[in-house]
Amino acid sequence: DEALRKWLNDEDERAIDDAFFDSGCRHFFAVDWGEDDADIVDYCADCLEDDSLCSEWRDDLLVIIRNGKETIVPLADDEGDRYVTICTLNDVLRPDYEIRFLVCSHGSDTAGFAALPAADWRSLDTELPNAVQANFIKLRELPNVFTEMTDQHLPEAAHARFQRMLERSRRS
Repeated sequence: DEALRKWLNDEDERAIDDAFFDSGCRHFFAVDWGEDDADIVDYCADCLEDDSLCSEWRDDLLVIIRNGKETIVPLADDEGDRYVTICTLNDVLRPDYEIRFLVCSHGSDTAGFAALPAADWRSLDTELPNAVQANFIKLRELPNVFTEMTDQHLPEAAHARFQRMLERSRRS
């Protein structure tokens, strides 16, 4: 998506924030702490425009299906399950796609995520590493973003970016 690349290239954090909070980027999706886990898979499939990705409940088991392959999500039936679903979904999508945490959503009960083809992440990581590190965090580098995440868990660039966002909010 050219808009996302432009925002990162211009280091336009406000545009990224607005795109998430106003649903202005097709690569971003939001997950509320109380979300139905099956809906998370649907949100991501919509972002990626991937018709081969879906999920279904089988009694108490959530099954993610991609290209006919089934993966059971190891849910614990608690508030941390949203993150378990997202991490499992990320594993299912590899090596074609990757989901990353959206820093501007930190501190909210609705977490933001960006889903892109893995090749796009590699390109962005190479071309715009500082902007990517400030705005997106790989999932496995974080604790559960719904139950354990604090400001101290943010890597340095992401923490600085989050502080700038808070300061902009205070001024407006």
